[in-house]
Amino acid sequence: RPGQRRRFVRFGLPGSADILAILEGGRFAAIECKRGTTRVTDRQVQFLSEVQSRGGLALVVRDVGELEAELIRQRTLDRHAIAPG
Repeated sequence: RPGQRRRFVRFGLPGSADILAILEGGRFAAIECKRGTTRVTDRQVQFLSEVQSRGGLALVVRDVGELEAELIRQRTLDRHAIAPG
């Protein structure tokens, strides 16, 4: 609106992924969405590395097709994983 100042409000942790989700089976997923040649920041790399080190799925994707293909690949890997015995 004319004459009003706008302010940007940031939510979440620094470096937190754009999409946080729980997948089938309860696995945590962190998905960073990038456009074109935009690079992942150091904080984003740290966040995604932490997710992965704890058994979560950490992805950087540039379009929906890439995300869909990776989720299908992960589901296939999960189905073929050998359960600890």
